Amino acid sequence: MRARSNSVIAGTELRQGQTCAELVRSFARLAPRLHKSDMDDDFQAAMDAFMPAVIQRPEAPTLRNALAELDAAVRRAGRNPRRLQLAREAMHASSERMMQKPSDEPEAAAVQHELQ
Repeated sequence: MRARSNSVIAGTELRQGQTCAELVRSFARLAPRLHKSDMDDDFQAAMDAFMPAVIQRPEAPTLRNALAELDAAVRRAGRNPRRLQLAREAMHASSERMMQKPSDEPEAAAVQHELQ
């Protein structure tokens, strides 16, 4: 699970939205197969590791849908999806405000003030 999580992070950093979405979907497909102890520890830790990277990406339909699938899988597994929901909300909010990563485009931060 750590390797998958690292791959999601790499996909986001390389701006490979489709790859990132497919890797997130792999977590959704994996969730029903896990024992409760794995779901509580390793699975949650892996999701917590990649979520900060994911929410910095634009809310592309493929990624939004993959996160929705993951949310549904986590719910079906009887786990609390709250942290995942917060990440989805943050990604949506940043896309609504057209926020850029300052490290990528420092000049984009100035545009934010003009939009408000």
